[in-house]
Amino acid sequence: MDSDTIVQLAIPLVAIASGWSVGRRGLSRQTIDLLRIRIETITEENESKTEELRGLRARVDVLENLVTQRAAVEEVKQIVERIADRVGA
Repeated sequence: MDSDTIVQLAIPLVAIASGWSVGRRGLSRQTIDLLRIRIETITEENESKTEELRGLRARVDVLENLVTQRAAVEEVKQIVERIADRVGA
């Protein structure tokens, strides 16, 4: 093989290899961009769910306070009824 034949074979091989390499880099960049978008979406969803959870916790606190108040009212009612029974009212 002479040097001209080697050069003629090497040029297309180098072109194919560089094209493959650039194509892989392009796919890698696309993959990275898609992953970044997905991470941003998940972060936004997480923030939304965190806010919703805070709201639900506040509601639970209100309900717990209402239940506690109701129990206290029931206790007072029973005490008043016992006093009324003793007094004969």
